[in-house]
Amino acid sequence: MEQIISIKNLSVVYDKGTPAEVTALSDIALDIFPGEFVIVFGPSGCGKSTLLYAISGAERRMTSGELWIKGKDLRKLEGEEMISFHRQNVGMVFQAYNLIPTVNVFDNIILPLVFRGVPKKERLEKGKDLIEKFKIGHLAKTRPALLSGGQQQRVGIARALVNDTDIILADEPTGNLDSQSAFTAMDLFTDLNVDNKKTIILVTHESQYLPYASRIVYMKDGKIVGDVKQQSRKVSHVASLANNNGVENKEGFSLNIERLVNYLEISLA
Repeated sequence: MEQIISIKNLSVVYDKGTPAEVTALSDIALDIFPGEFVIVFGPSGCGKSTLLYAISGAERRMTSGELWIKGKDLRKLEGEEMISFHRQNVGMVFQAYNLIPTVNVFDNIILPLVFRGVPKKERLEKGKDLIEKFKIGHLAKTRPALLSGGQQQRVGIARALVNDTDIILADEPTGNLDSQSAFTAMDLFTDLNVDNKKTIILVTHESQYLPYASRIVYMKDGKIVGDVKQQSRKVSHVASLANNNGVENKEGFSLNIERLVNYLEISLA
């Protein structure tokens, strides 16, 4: 299978040549294949968000290396060509939701289609499909400020999907959510990966979400220090832990111990 994203010896250095020089990414090499659910995991400041924004095209301060997405060299795309490629191939979900406060839920979801010049009829059809899929139809006319964090994140995920891109990027999407809403959001990402065959790349520093991934990329100090594939994807028992007030069933406990061992092996190597 051909990789959907290929990164070769990629480095990002801020303020290069000055006293404030900082290496955010150092010689990153990573291939991601269609249909993977990749969690990029590591402590704050390790470079995981920089890597995500480089893939999105938003981080342009790449000092060396190559970054290919669906056969296109991202470092060579500029201006309108970059914007068009991003809209057609990459959806983005943010920790802070980034919804437009002055328009309602429905209009927030279809906004990317407006930018693309998609006809009104098609915009309305896609918007209706998504609010039904995410069970937020009753909130269609509501402004973002009146929504809970979990509801806003559902809107954010729906907006990321409206262009029907193959790749979904998520930057700490559970960071502003309560535990139950966070697990619900992770279930949504899993459904998109398993049922809709979307390639998911999600960054987090919270280890409780690692069982959701089919693959974990560990980062530290701007470098990849581990890359582990996992068999299990849909882990509904993880969400059930929040419902059971922290009381785990035996299946959930054994699986989490296995993931913890994997994590410790990488971290202590």
